[in-house]
Amino acid sequence: QIETCCMGCLPAFPKMDTAAVKPLVLLLCFWLRYIAVAEDENDMPLEHAPDDRLEDIAPLAQVLWRNAVKTSKGEGGETLRRPPPREDAKAFISHAFPRAELGPTVLVEVMASQIVALRANDITTFITTVARL
Repeated sequence: QIETCCMGCLPAFPKMDTAAVKPLVLLLCFWLRYIAVAEDENDMPLEHAPDDRLEDIAPLAQVLWRNAVKTSKGEGGETLRRPPPREDAKAFISHAFPRAELGPTVLVEVMASQIVALRANDITTFITTVARL
């Protein structure tokens, strides 16, 4: 449904900027979390809806989710700032939506930063304070 109803609209966007793509990016971020994380915020297991492609895209979703962190520890224990996982976001979107024309697009940039923010916050905080439209 996302591919048909949302990704198909990308070519018709009058302007590809953060404000234009953010609603779609937020939908993609929540969908990615649903795929990558096996439980909801209350630690209740999620039962995934049937999807023929879930087996193919789940590993990419899990890699993107795992790499969506602001910092990591270096070899000496120092805190290292990490850039948003742009390549992982592009790989996930490209594989999940093979017909979407991505190229160098703001969609990947915005998703990479928003998925980091989603991972760093609970869903309610993310919706109410971080991801305000």
